[in-house]
Amino acid sequence: PSRAEDCVIGTGENHSAREFCEAVFSHVGLDYRDWVKVDPVLLRPADVETLVADASNAREMLGWRNTVRWADLVVEMVDSDLERIKRGSSARAQVGAATGVTV
Repeated sequence: PSRAEDCVIGTGENHSAREFCEAVFSHVGLDYRDWVKVDPVLLRPADVETLVADASNAREMLGWRNTVRWADLVVEMVDSDLERIKRGSSARAQVGAATGVTV
C-alpha cells in the first residue's frame, strides 16, 4: 500500500505580517498603522528566523507550479472578501426591505 504524503502549496517567497498588512490595507486605500496595533506583550520570539513554503513535493508529485505572485494573491484575497461582504450586505438589505426588519 502507498502512504499518504503532504504537499505544501505556496509562493516560495518570505513576507512578514507587517508586509501583509501593508499590502491588504493599501489595496483598499488605508494605512494599516491606523487600524492595526501591535501589543509588545503578545509578541513572542520567532521559533525560526524565516518561514518559506517548500512546494517541491507538490511540484514532483503533482506537477504543480506557482503561477501567482504573492502581491497578486493578496489582492485576489481582499477582492474576494470584499465581494462576499457586498453580497452579504445586499442579501441583508433585501431581507430587511422585504420584512421591515433590520438585519
